Amino acid sequence: MEYAGTDLGRSRESYARMLGDSNEPLKASYCENNKVGRVVGNKTVFVVEATPSYSSEFADKPSEIYLPALVKKHEEVWEIPSGRLTAAFGHCWKFARPKHGQRRKVELPAGAFLCGDSRTDPTVEDVWLDGQKAGHEVLNYLAALG
Repeated sequence: MEYAGTDLGRSRESYARMLGDSNEPLKASYCENNKVGRVVGNKTVFVVEATPSYSSEFADKPSEIYLPALVKKHEEVWEIPSGRLTAAFGHCWKFARPKHGQRRKVELPAGAFLCGDSRTDPTVEDVWLDGQKAGHEVLNYLAALG
């Protein structure tokens, strides 16, 4: 979710807000502004995670069906004034939580690289970091080719 302006509501107080009520749509919300280089311009950007039950209920629905409830709860938690939202994108990772022991190491041929939630923990942050790692692996491979 992207908002106009910086320092909205309680966004400077912490990186994340975690909720414990599985009956709510919102499980967690993360303010990306606290990470240098993540947000360009006069914006405040959040990554929002729905509860498993809410995600299951809306997994096959378009985002305009499930985003309004997430936006409402998110703005309530961070005390963000309504009407500041400039963009929102929803996506459901249907296979983002592999079962224990399901994750496996795959030997790839030279020049092939893999990243994502099948290799790491399923949070957006972990997947992003794994993508960064894979990017470095690609650059090192290309540099070695000369």
